Amino acid sequence: MSDAVVGLIDHVLVESRIRDLAHYALGDRSQRMARIVATLSKLTSGWYLVGLGPHFGDIVRVGENPIMFGRPASLLEEPASEVIDYAVNDATLMGPREVSRVHMSVRHDPGEGSLLIRDEHSSTGVWIGHDGSAIPPGDWVDVEAGTLLSLGPSRTNALYCLLIGEG
Repeated sequence: MSDAVVGLIDHVLVESRIRDLAHYALGDRSQRMARIVATLSKLTSGWYLVGLGPHFGDIVRVGENPIMFGRPASLLEEPASEVIDYAVNDATLMGPREVSRVHMSVRHDPGEGSLLIRDEHSSTGVWIGHDGSAIPPGDWVDVEAGTLLSLGPSRTNALYCLLIGEG
């Protein structure tokens, strides 16, 4: 593979990310906020994770059964042995990754009314809060509504813990 081809691919990848960010950031904020309100107002009572990062924008309803978050294997990796429920594809081509193939589980405990998260021994951790720290791997941790989670320390792949109604 020639340096020119690799250089062109790298250049277009960087430029497309910049254009995507500019498209979003330079759009009308009031229109974005109206779409957020319209979307959230359609949710029924319960716990949700709202994807805020550029690589995961889904809204996931959380129930009693654990939900697994991770990412697909790259062409250079073996597939994970565990099946993930939601994929967060946090890198282009062979770029650096923060999301592990099996990264985090989440579930709702109806007895306690709480949301529980577990780092599935990811390589970069599950971080709580805007400037918090990683949770211990392998342990279920109780989180409150309004908590910001991050799959990795950069806080690029963020999820917001939302409780609608009584839960």
